[in-house]
Amino acid sequence: MSVEISPLTAERVPEAAEVEKACLETAWSARQLAELPPEAVYLTAVADGRVCGVGSMYCVGGEAELQNLAVLPDHRRRGVAQALLDGLFGEARKRGCASVFLEVDGGNSAAQALYRKNGFLQVGVRRGFYRGRDALLLRKGLETL
Repeated sequence: MSVEISPLTAERVPEAAEVEKACLETAWSARQLAELPPEAVYLTAVADGRVCGVGSMYCVGGEAELQNLAVLPDHRRRGVAQALLDGLFGEARKRGCASVFLEVDGGNSAAQALYRKNGFLQVGVRRGFYRGRDALLLRKGLETL
């Protein structure tokens, strides 16, 4: 499967919002996606002519914080999430970020495995972050990007 990773365009906002809604508990709306601030990076993964995944982060003060990474169920385990992460890492480098942080649901073993495979290390826990479930706070230094 061929996947193209590119920045969010106005034409793709409705599709990106649908991916968020299908995959995430706290999805961003099409309106929110259309009004992203300049420090936001929002990438789409397109396969077979449609958005099948999204990834977003904020770059502020030399640090990146991964906000969302979502792939439609029928496209999972095909390298889409990895391609999105690679694109986000590239953007973090371009914007001079020294590290990337994220919170991951403590019960989401698939996501945890992906992040650990990419060199993220646990640096903390946020109790009850996901509607009562703990979040693991992970960090990856730029030198390992």
